[in-house]
Amino acid sequence: MDRILNVSETRFTFHIDSLEKPTLLTLKLRNEANDHVGFKVKTTRPKRYCVKPNAAKLAPGETLDLQVQLQPLKRVVADACAALVRQAESRSSGGDATSATPAADVLTYDGLKQELSKELEDKFLIQGLLLENRSFDAGLFDTVDREEVFEQKFRCEFLFNQDTLENMLQSYRARMSQSVDSGGKSAASGMDAGTPPASASAQASERLDGDAVRMAGVGAGGGSAAAPSVHWDDAATEQSKAAAAAAAAITPDHMTETETREESETARLRRELARSQAEVALLKSRLESASRLLKSSSTGALGASPHPTLLILPWVQLVMAILLGILLGKYVLAA
Repeated sequence: MDRILNVSETRFTFHIDSLEKPTLLTLKLRNEANDHVGFKVKTTRPKRYCVKPNAAKLAPGETLDLQVQLQPLKRVVADACAALVRQAESRSSGGDATSATPAADVLTYDGLKQELSKELEDKFLIQGLLLENRSFDAGLFDTVDREEVFEQKFRCEFLFNQDTLENMLQSYRARMSQSVDSGGKSAASGMDAGTPPASASAQASERLDGDAVRMAGVGAGGGSAAAPSVHWDDAATEQSKAAAAAAAAITPDHMTETETREESETARLRRELARSQAEVALLKSRLESASRLLKSSSTGALGASPHPTLLILPWVQLVMAILLGILLGKYVLAA
């Protein structure tokens, strides 16, 4: 299959000046075909990178900037330093005192680089697909035949600023010396205070099996399918990671319970209001009937004996006024 995507680099090289800040790498992708091409980016370490965009469509001859952001590696370097100390302590406790290596002697720049090379074996895969009048969607790669997908594989290279690693080593040497002077704890456990190692399950979820990660002839070449032993995951975007973090911070069950309780309270208050309005309307109707009766009686002949209803009307009005006040007060308190 002819190459349909041209990538500006043959490997993903990250120049790391700080262990506490992300490192950004920008590549250029160019569509070399005479048709629209969709692409998708995958990696063996999706939690370590943000890619923007991780899937898109390119017009014929179009060039796009692909931004790959490497997350801070302070924890990775710290774990490598602790691993060096544990190795030295293991050799020291092996029994042969003459061959024991002081922990401080293994905390060297070259030793740390060698240890990091075991951990940082990340790879990327860029897939390309001729759309041929098809609408583009990232899921399209999972539905088409494998022969239609053009693939390019890339290794990652990590170029650390030497002063950055030396500062980390110096910090660990000082903490190790304090741990040894205080006694009790091992040097490695003393240095790990404040930066506890990841749990076994978390490490297992991120670390791929060594045999599965190794691939022969991995580079910028394309055309062949990815080795089946390698597990590729879609590269995440910043938006997808932020959305996942926001979703994890929400407790849907608690929100549902709270909203249900509020809706129930609102419905109860509405029922109370409707009942009070009905009672007020009834009292108002009775009061109007009594007023009409009073007017008709007042037009009667002078000297006639008053109607019995007129004698109790003031008391009826007083009772109705009291009941009306009680009902209105009840609704105000309930609200």
